[in-house]
Amino acid sequence: MATSILLVDDHVLLLDTLKEYLVRSLQGVQVDAVRTLAECEARLREPDPPDLALVDYRMPGGHGLATIRELVANEAEVPIAVMSGQATPGEVMALLRLGTMGFVSKSVSGTSLTHAVRLMLSGERYLPASVFADAQPRRSGVAALDEEAPVTPRELEVLRLLRSGLTNKEIGRALMIEEVTVKLHINRLCKRLGVKNRVQVLMAAMERSLLD
Repeated sequence: MATSILLVDDHVLLLDTLKEYLVRSLQGVQVDAVRTLAECEARLREPDPPDLALVDYRMPGGHGLATIRELVANEAEVPIAVMSGQATPGEVMALLRLGTMGFVSKSVSGTSLTHAVRLMLSGERYLPASVFADAQPRRSGVAALDEEAPVTPRELEVLRLLRSGLTNKEIGRALMIEEVTVKLHINRLCKRLGVKNRVQVLMAAMERSLLD
């Protein structure tokens, strides 16, 4: 059965453009599009729902964060990602905490869009680097971590590549290490920072200004 994506946006031109681009860029992936939340909900409840729904954050009749929260809660079988022309770093972080697969800016390049969608289809959550660029650090330095187990230079390299949205395999290629080694670095950071996954690792790293 072919992998499928559902695009949800009320702007016809943008919707058609995104659909055409993704169809050309993601060979073998079926791309459908709807213009209303009602159509979105109906499509997600069909016997053969999409593998990923990319939903506009500010749909007519919707209520931003509350609407996304309802979609994530009610359509638990379908991964939900969000796209928007405007969103603050705080909003993006809130969307990720709800359990969305990620956030994609409408101003992103086509190549970055394709990369983000591929990453989310693979089961990885996508966190845009702009969140880190715009966020205000609250604490500084590696001292925020356990002083007896400071973050290593290699772990910082892994964190920076995670911030860029790379998969574990791509990070391994960039650093010339095995993918399993990348996973070990991430798991070690998860334990030390008291978090459970790669997105939470990045959120914790941002709060501690580890990537400044």
